[in-house]
Amino acid sequence: GAGDYSNYGAVVSPDGTKIAWYNGTNQGRILTIANNDFSNRRQLIALNPIYYGPPSWDPIGNTLIFEAITSSNSVRLFRIGSDATNIMSLTNFEFAARPSYSPDGTKIAFEGMNGQEDYAYTMNMAGGYPNPMYNSTRIPGTSYAKEIRFSPDGNNLVYLIQQPFPVNTSVIYESNADGSNLRPLTSDAYRSYDPCWSPDGRKILFVSNKDGQNYGDLYMMNSDGTSIVRKTFTNANYAQPFWYKK
Repeated sequence: GAGDYSNYGAVVSPDGTKIAWYNGTNQGRILTIANNDFSNRRQLIALNPIYYGPPSWDPIGNTLIFEAITSSNSVRLFRIGSDATNIMSLTNFEFAARPSYSPDGTKIAFEGMNGQEDYAYTMNMAGGYPNPMYNSTRIPGTSYAKEIRFSPDGNNLVYLIQQPFPVNTSVIYESNADGSNLRPLTSDAYRSYDPCWSPDGRKILFVSNKDGQNYGDLYMMNSDGTSIVRKTFTNANYAQPFWYKK
């Protein structure tokens, strides 16, 4: 439409029938949903232009969690119904972004900051509400963690952990859902980011410059970090891949 300059952060609902994304305009971004053939397009809420990551569907597909800047200039997570009702604040951090639901809907994982460093956090969401309110758990060893995602069975988490010092590295890690057994899946000899679980949890799709290229191609590996295979050979500079079952 008039004023549009981009569409980004697309995520498919768990049952595959709906798509949510941000529609960028000259004034900001609009959280938008539609059927999976892009019919019945509707706007949920207009937001500021600041963007860190895509929204996240609950397992049933009735609500979405998204990030937005507040009047106090903090970035918080909010929940909204797919019918644009029941908007609710979930966090009171200085910064909280890139939310991800657990498959059973009882937890969310997100990147949070209440100081100088980002960490991975989880929050109980039993019944669809934070319980107790604003209560979250920081996962040790995940300084500068981003892009935290639950595995399809809910037993594991995958992260991107960036270490800006002494050199800027970007490594994909995995842990148990409670944060224990944290281990790297990729090497700090190259940059890897945007990890995405396959629907069966056996593979992880991600973006990397593993072969020395100056842009990000798609790679796939086993969930334990073995058998890394390059899937694209272009100059496209891929970002935020996701699996989609027709």
